[in-house]
Amino acid sequence: MAAPTAESDAKLVESKILVHRTVKLDGSEDSASESEVIEVTKFLTTPAIVSVSVPVKIVRNFQSIGLEVTVQLPCYKEEIDRGIELAYRIAKDRVFREIPAIQQSLTGVADSTSTAPG
Repeated sequence: MAAPTAESDAKLVESKILVHRTVKLDGSEDSASESEVIEVTKFLTTPAIVSVSVPVKIVRNFQSIGLEVTVQLPCYKEEIDRGIELAYRIAKDRVFREIPAIQQSLTGVADSTSTAPG
């Protein structure tokens, strides 16, 4: 008989929850709703929390606009390095998705200030 190992003694616990989201815009009675089942991590011990912030600031014609995305991610203490990498990747990807809108907003602000009557 083989000696037990940590991996062979490990238990796989599936954790799924039903999430229902309702979005109301400007307090309107109309709303968008959706439900889905998502898999979640069920921690068997108190998890560590890693936190990563990715700020970006764009300056054009003395006007600036910025965005900061912070991701806080629970993980096991043994997985802190992987947790930091994952949190950074999530935050960075979100910032990069938002940059075109930020640049467009800044262009509109810079254009309106440069054409304002002096």
